Amino acid sequence: MKKKANAVGVGVGAIIVDDQGRLFLARRGPQAKNERGLWEFPGGSVEFGERVADALQREMVEEFGIQITVGALLDVVDHLLLDEAQHWVSPTYLCTITGGSPTIREPGKCTEIGWFSLDELPGDLTQITQENLAHYRRLLGLDLGGRPEHRLTHVDESGRVQMVDVGWKPDTERVAVAKGEVQMRPETLRLIAEGGVPKGDVLAVAQVAGIMAAKRTPDLIPLCHPLQLTQVVVEFEIDEPGSRIEITATVRSRGKTGVEMEALTAVSVAGLTIYDMAKAVEKTMRVESVRLVYKTGGKSGEWNREGKERTDER
Repeated sequence: MKKKANAVGVGVGAIIVDDQGRLFLARRGPQAKNERGLWEFPGGSVEFGERVADALQREMVEEFGIQITVGALLDVVDHLLLDEAQHWVSPTYLCTITGGSPTIREPGKCTEIGWFSLDELPGDLTQITQENLAHYRRLLGLDLGGRPEHRLTHVDESGRVQMVDVGWKPDTERVAVAKGEVQMRPETLRLIAEGGVPKGDVLAVAQVAGIMAAKRTPDLIPLCHPLQLTQVVVEFEIDEPGSRIEITATVRSRGKTGVEMEALTAVSVAGLTIYDMAKAVEKTMRVESVRLVYKTGGKSGEWNREGKERTDER
């Protein structure tokens, strides 16, 4: 006959993610209260009168010598171990390391630690960690096999528009490069290149407009996050054989979400400004081929528009 749990304990766990998107796991040692030898997201018990976040920060210092910031609540698992007469309620939080490097300080509780990407996780995970991991994959938009779910992240499960929560993500270096072009008649292109447009220096005004637009992207695109951009570069190349002006925008930031929309917005507004500055000369100009050609940062890493264009990270 199975034992009856006679007490409920509160444990707390941390999903710690590094800037490469890897997860920190620890293998439970011989002094663990249950599931010895299995890998888990690290955590510990909450003492009477102790705040959950304070308990988690204390446990990380005592067991691994690291300081953490406790972020968003990911999951709460009701964990019943009848064979061991234990019942645990375990909230798990998304966390980042703010000081120290993980080391094993209590070998009785933990025998091994490591950083793992989602596609190389060990198979012997605790029950709570398996449930936490399923929630974490859904948060990333992945199915249980680690494949991207084909769904729009700006739409919730009820079909309502939402602004995606990125507070749990680690800060990483973000770069995006976008391109576009303005097609026009050769005589219009020559007039712009020679500075003969009545309104003034077309490319100088378009450059400033592109930079300003990148900074104001969340005011133009409703569900974009306000970002602290570290650099915006807007460049032009006059292509006489093609009778066009090519526009390139490079945007940089360090944060929790990408700057692709900022780069695309910069190119779009720079192209529209060229049109506005020169429309008195030619109204048949066309702003065309606005596209992302390069991005890096975040869990998806580096992306290039393959086989079409070659870009460098300026």
